Amino acid sequence: MAATTWIGKCIFVALALMVAAPCTGLPECLDPSPTVAAGKDPYGAITVRELTGDEHKAIKALFKSLDGQWRGSAIALQCRDPKDPQRNKRYLYTVKAEVEVDYFGNFFLKKTLYSRERQTTHQEILRLYLSDSHLRINSASTSGNVELIDVEKNRISFLYRLLLQSAAAGGSLRKEIFVVLTAGGQSFEIEQRTYSQGRLSDEQIWRFTRP
Repeated sequence: MAATTWIGKCIFVALALMVAAPCTGLPECLDPSPTVAAGKDPYGAITVRELTGDEHKAIKALFKSLDGQWRGSAIALQCRDPKDPQRNKRYLYTVKAEVEVDYFGNFFLKKTLYSRERQTTHQEILRLYLSDSHLRINSASTSGNVELIDVEKNRISFLYRLLLQSAAAGGSLRKEIFVVLTAGGQSFEIEQRTYSQGRLSDEQIWRFTRP
């Protein structure tokens, strides 16, 4: 798969034109998740496996190459109503970030995002761990386990699932989150798509270059 994926192409259009219209031919709000589209259960347990020795080395080297200061841009889409695009919100940000990689190869990305439209600034942190021969997100314990989709020299992709209590819905909310990290030279990109109850509810992409 090319380093610039479908969502990467979308941000080029959105940031260049500063418009909120979705890109033609791309997945739309409330489209089914890849799991659902493949006829599989989006609520079942993920398939967890250990990294091979080569995969562990490749991910550790990839993370290490990203250590340091970054700047860039981001776009976030919040899906609310597929029949009324005006209710689906798309936000553009400028970003300053720092990546710290520790001795064990664990990856910590601290982002500060500024929205000119809303005149707001907020921070986000992404934590990826290489723990017990596994790739994990947000936690070094088994609760952070992910399902590996692809591991290459300059690219990793995976999914994980969350079960959240929802007071508004009077029950639970199941989320399936797909993450892709792609690096190339002096830049890297992170894509994240979130499916709630099997439908696209949120997508974000961050693109970084060295300052």
